[in-house]
Amino acid sequence: MSFENLIKRLHHCLITEDPASESGCQILQRFVNKLSESSRSSVKRSKERSLEEAVQLLRQISEAQLRGMEKEHLLLLVRLLLSLQLEMVSISTACRKVDQMLQHLAAKVNYQLVYKETLQSFQSIVHSDQVQRSYFLFGCPLLSATLPCL
Repeated sequence: MSFENLIKRLHHCLITEDPASESGCQILQRFVNKLSESSRSSVKRSKERSLEEAVQLLRQISEAQLRGMEKEHLLLLVRLLLSLQLEMVSISTACRKVDQMLQHLAAKVNYQLVYKETLQSFQSIVHSDQVQRSYFLFGCPLLSATLPCL
């Protein structure tokens, strides 16, 4: 799922979330907005600044409020962060900021969920890369003739 689709789904979930923890929900909304802002920005420094603000906002949300999120919403949040991390892979500082957020969720909320999603994301990338290489090798007549045993 694309980053923008994940943002839309998470926003929808947050709007329908139980308003009992209003301040936590507002902080979470601002957190998601900062992630979106970072993704939309074309300036490296703006991306990094938005992500730093997002890290600070995430740390302001209590562990109890994070643990109180429905599993589906937490899963969306983890997928959103993994998607963002892939976008930021060429900006080391930004990539580390996203990693800090994933580590925070793993340590404070649900290690197994974060680990499982990270592993699935990694496997998907590896599989995708292998498929692309196979297509490249077998889609090219010269390489197919040269490397018949592949």
